[in-house]
Amino acid sequence: METPLAPRSRFFAAQKHGAQLRAELEQLRVSTSARASDGPHWSTIDRARAATLMGPLEKAHARLLKLSELCDAPAGLAQLTAVDRHHRSTARRVLPALQDAVTAADLALDLGLPPDLPPSTDPAVLMDVWADAVEVALAGIAELVQRRQAAVSAERRRDRMRRLERELAALEPEAADAPASVVDDALRRELFEAAVSVRTAWAAAEADALAPVVGKTLDAARSEASLRAVCRRTARLAPAVPAVSAVGLHVAVARQLFPCAARGHRASGHR
Repeated sequence: METPLAPRSRFFAAQKHGAQLRAELEQLRVSTSARASDGPHWSTIDRARAATLMGPLEKAHARLLKLSELCDAPAGLAQLTAVDRHHRSTARRVLPALQDAVTAADLALDLGLPPDLPPSTDPAVLMDVWADAVEVALAGIAELVQRRQAAVSAERRRDRMRRLERELAALEPEAADAPASVVDDALRRELFEAAVSVRTAWAAAEADALAPVVGKTLDAARSEASLRAVCRRTARLAPAVPAVSAVGLHVAVARQLFPCAARGHRASGHR
């Protein structure tokens, strides 16, 4: 049966596959359009430039977190000196690479460090100014990280959309109708005989459970030439074969074994 039905199977499989590709492509287009309408699109960075941002961003973020911890310590001249020393080291060793990567990605970043300190000699006042400035710098780093992630996600969506478009273009043109079934009578007969063989094997496997059912059917067919009485008594035998309706089983067995009795049953029902 599989060989003559193969064209129909391929037709419906191709239809399903094409519908799935079109649905996914439409979803990606809607998602991309929604993000573009949110304002200045952060995902305009290409993948190569976004990749160069990763290392400098991670290093700068770690250094600024350490600077924030220093600013949160109890105020004092020694602590203020440690904050200034840490910032100078960061500005010399980490921030130039970050600024180069930001410039290469056609972005802008102003960390606002070091801050403009007020004319005060109170370490607590100066530490508060440093703490506020570091928080602003960390927010700028977080925004860059978000922009980089948006760029990578957008590039992946574009890649997927291009793949989907290529797959759809490679699909064969859809036919208006499914190919006609070409199963001939010989194959239908073969399938029927196979089904009968399965049923016979099942009956042999369930012989112990079927024996009382067949016995009741034989008795009814011989004594009454009708299955109506059998149908009235089948409820008591239903638990014997739980997977099959007792009434349906009686009728099926009787029609197989006693077609004449089954015709009599139908005739009596019409009467």
